[in-house]
Amino acid sequence: TPLDADDLKFTFESMKNIQRGLSHGLTYVKEVRVLDPHSIRIVLSRPDDLLSNAFASIMIAPRHLLEHETDFSEFNRHPIGSGPYRFVKQDEEEIILEANERYFEGKPHLDRIVIKILPSQEANLSHLIAGKIDMVFLLNPEDYGALSGISDIRIYHNWYPLVYLLTFNMKNQLFKDAEVRRALNLAVDKQQIINRVLNGKGTIAAGTFDTRDRDFNRKVSPFPYRPDLAHRILEEKGWRIDAVDQILKKGKKRFEFSALTMEGDDLNIKALWIIQEQLRKIGVKMNVQTVPFDEYVERVMRKKDFEGTFIYLILRPYYNSNFILWHSSQIEKGINFSSYSNPKVDSSLEKARLSPGLEDRRSAWLEFQQALHDDPPGIFLFWRDMPIAINKRFRGIPEHRMESLRDLVDVWVPKDEQVNH
Repeated sequence: TPLDADDLKFTFESMKNIQRGLSHGLTYVKEVRVLDPHSIRIVLSRPDDLLSNAFASIMIAPRHLLEHETDFSEFNRHPIGSGPYRFVKQDEEEIILEANERYFEGKPHLDRIVIKILPSQEANLSHLIAGKIDMVFLLNPEDYGALSGISDIRIYHNWYPLVYLLTFNMKNQLFKDAEVRRALNLAVDKQQIINRVLNGKGTIAAGTFDTRDRDFNRKVSPFPYRPDLAHRILEEKGWRIDAVDQILKKGKKRFEFSALTMEGDDLNIKALWIIQEQLRKIGVKMNVQTVPFDEYVERVMRKKDFEGTFIYLILRPYYNSNFILWHSSQIEKGINFSSYSNPKVDSSLEKARLSPGLEDRRSAWLEFQQALHDDPPGIFLFWRDMPIAINKRFRGIPEHRMESLRDLVDVWVPKDEQVNH
């Protein structure tokens, strides 16, 4: 059944009723009116800059299949959409997509995309070099050298940049105090991590706005590396080094926590080892815990069963994730998995969302960055571009910023170079 305006109305109204996750972008949608099969009118109760989040991120659902359903789990396992590729199947080893011949911009040139699920970045790289796969995301910097000598591989840097953070669970008593969290930022040498893990290919993060962003607050500077000051702050907070194991203690409480990350993510694990080493110098013991992807999602995103977690985020210019990550209303309804809450952050996020004028929104974003820096939700680490390696057989790779497989719709392979893996 062709997509029409009724599908969009059904999707928006269903998401608004859920009142969780991405539905926050529909908070002020008063009514969705169908004007004709290809036109709708959205009536708002007040201007809302985050409405664009809904347009950018909510996938349109087929009304005729779901309007009488209450359990969407089966549909989620076998989704049907209107994008350039249609879902075929998924198992533990791969996800298969096929070109949508009825895509509104025309059938993509690639007939099929097979997403292989491999155990590590090392396995990704070996499969790429062996010609078993054609594309790898999130290359580790040390892989550049290995790939530069392979004539069949091209490296592109046009994916949106990533920001890396070690985020804390604010329900843990160790991290309740903002001064303690600032001290932990001072105890970590981010440039050393960039040099040792990224081969220097990164920039120190002052927050969740990239320095290239037009709304970046240039008055907010990254935390300097001052382990001496970090130790002094923690001492002022009542923490003392234990003479036996050299770990900070307050009464019988040790300053010890675990940082969670996903198995196979070599870069994250290496960065955590360095952070572990640096925090140990001021008497903080951080244990590194790796778990499978499914368990990670369950513990971090759903149960919030963690003390610290290493995360990286793509913060796209037209879809600002800061609201659902840090606004207190999103602790229960969104993905504020760290349970972070700060009145100044809330206020500036609301102003950035609801102010009608561009300059007012910009001013609010500047305020937000300062407030988040003063009361950090974790340790701001670094920004890095997300390099991708692609076999040279593929032509038409977009020059603009890419963000998903949707951007491969015009990519093609000459007939005499086509192969099946």
